[in-house]
Amino acid sequence: MAQGTTEPKNIIHANRSGRNASRFGASFRLATRSPMLGVPMGCDVCYTNHAEADQDDMDTLLTLLSAAGVTFVIAVPGADDVMLNYQSLAFHDVLYARQTLGRRCAPEFEDWLQRMGLTDRDGRLLETPASGAIGPAIALIERMKAS
Repeated sequence: MAQGTTEPKNIIHANRSGRNASRFGASFRLATRSPMLGVPMGCDVCYTNHAEADQDDMDTLLTLLSAAGVTFVIAVPGADDVMLNYQSLAFHDVLYARQTLGRRCAPEFEDWLQRMGLTDRDGRLLETPASGAIGPAIALIERMKAS
């Protein structure tokens, strides 16, 4: 690296047990360089089940990456990727990042969410989703609950 340039340093995270680990450096550098390169780059914020990591680490990294301008993060239902045997982000984690940092979905996805009756025009989740295209699924769930 040329003298005088500022490269983001590894972020040192101290978890609850006091162990220090430089876990976030590579992901953070990738996210901060993405806008400079004009290439949409994302990240799978995850850890294998035997790693010395926890959900606090995931929340911290998601917040740092989102604030740094990462284009996308990968999420799975319930944050538990059973196929690959690791913990990832859940869909509600992505919603937290968007709401906290005032970010919006990609326009195409935001349009789809509105057409499905899941969000309002401002991108906020509706308390009770409108029937939209998911109406039949909601009706089926309600019938299953009743029986």
